[in-house]
Parts: sequence; structure tokens; C-alpha cells
Amino acid sequence: LDESTSHLNLLLVEGTLIFDNAASVKLTANYVFVFGGRVQIGTEEEPYLKQAVIELHGIPGSYEIPIYGSKVMALRGGSIDMHGQKKTAWTRLSPLSPGSGDHIVVDGAVSNWQKGDELVIAPMHYAEDVVKLVVDRVEVGSTTSTIYTESPSSLLPTCLSAAASSTIVCPEVGDLTRNIVFRGDDTTAQSGYGAHLFMMPTVGLTSSDDMTTNYAKVENVEF
Repeated sequence: LDESTSHLNLLLVEGTLIFDNAASVKLTANYVFVFGGRVQIGTEEEPYLKQAVIELHGIPGSYEIPIYGSKVMALRGGSIDMHGQKKTAWTRLSPLSPGSGDHIVVDGAVSNWQKGDELVIAPMHYAEDVVKLVVDRVEVGSTTSTIYTESPSSLLPTCLSAAASSTIVCPEVGDLTRNIVFRGDDTTAQSGYGAHLFMMPTVGLTSSDDMTTNYAKVENVEF
């Protein structure tokens, strides 16, 4: 697949569908049924590096494929490989991070965080909310990274020092953005009916067959 599709009703994969690693594409359908076939978006050895979106359409009450349902990518007797670009998923806020301004400082070298990535900072207290930020640019140091954000904030989370102790507790910082996205259509948020990835073994296969011909391997994918 080297170009985006039109809105398909059903994509039936009985052969091999490989997403071109040199092209950014969007696959739009109501149903994707991998029946004895193979879908490959990157491999474990060579992750997919462009932008790929699988967008499924449907609403509650849409026609359902027996067993699998609707708004679904279903697998039976085949394989699905989705391997996105490797990325640091979680790190911690550094004690050097300021409590306001246009940047935060995190532990480690997060050179794979990019402009436009959505970050979350976990709350340190049950009464606090998750803080969401969007990356503008990243400056990577030897032990920490400075993340500049698109919008300055007057109140950013900071590390806490435990009373009567030298212990410093810092919140976790996560990057939610991935270059392979599996999602529902624009009605998903309102209807609460999202896209489904349904995997089912083929009756009659041995456990050995299941591992080699009937499997799904998914990593670094945004759902």
C-alpha cells in the first residue's frame, strides 16, 4: 500500500498487504477482514518509519460480521504485524524542571520525541489532574532532556521532597504519540463506539501452527 485509500466498505485480505515503508498512507474502511492473509506495517527488525493511519467507520447498530462485529479489523487464520517507530514511552520529570514557563526537564536522552508529540505528566496527588503538553522542540543533554512546549504555562508539575528525608519524588512523563495510529471515525467520541481489533485462532490448527501462521504482533502503535 503506497497511497491512501478511498472509503472502503470491506477490505478482505486473503493474500499479503504490505504498507510501503517509504510512504505515509491512510486506510479507511468499515471492515478489514484478514482471512488467511497477512497485513504488515513494518517488522520487528525494521519498524515502519512514516505515518500510517487505519481508520474504521461505523456506529452502534451497524451491520455486524458474525462473531467479529462492526467497525472492526478482524483476524482469522492469518497474521498482523504492526511495528511503529521505537520511542521512549515513559520517563520522569527531573528535579531541575521549573514550575512554570515554556519547557520542562526530564531524565534521560529522549531524542526520539518530536515536534507535535502529545505528552502527559501524571498527577502526584489524587486531587490533581493529568497535565497535557505538546512538544515544540527537544534539546537532548547527556543525562537530561529539555522539552520546549507549544504553549507556556504558569503552573507546571515539579518534583517533591519528602519531609525530614533526602528522598525526592518526581512524576512520570509519557509520550502518547505514535507514527502508526489505529482509530475510529469522527463519531467515536460522541457515540462511545470505537474501532475494534479482533483476533481469533483458526479451529484445527496446532499450537505450533498458531505461533507461525496465526498471530498478531503489535508494538509502538497508538490506539
